[in-house]
Amino acid sequence: MNIEIVNSFLLTPGGERAAWLLRNHRRGPGDLLAAIETELVGVLPHLIHGVLYSTEVLCGPDLWNRLRYDGVRRAAGMCLAYLVACQVVPLQLHWTPSGKGPKRYMLKVAPTFATTVEVADIP
Repeated sequence: MNIEIVNSFLLTPGGERAAWLLRNHRRGPGDLLAAIETELVGVLPHLIHGVLYSTEVLCGPDLWNRLRYDGVRRAAGMCLAYLVACQVVPLQLHWTPSGKGPKRYMLKVAPTFATTVEVADIP
């Protein structure tokens, strides 16, 4: 995990809140960011475009089950949201019209480039 990403995360309101939530659990936000990023590397190739994924699914069952406490799971959500906002992972946040409910993520749509080939251009 890039130390600059960890340091910039700690300066955000979400990073400050995550650090506060993790203060009694013997782990820092940097450790949690790195664990989530590592888990995402294994999960990303198996995601399907257009499907919405929760933090729990993206973290995977092994990591999620180790995050037993609600506060630690909330901190994991803040870490994931930051990784997505910084474009460290190719995911995008799905916005609900009401803005309520848990955050869901989906794979970023790769840009498509439409090109036309003129018959005169073909040798």
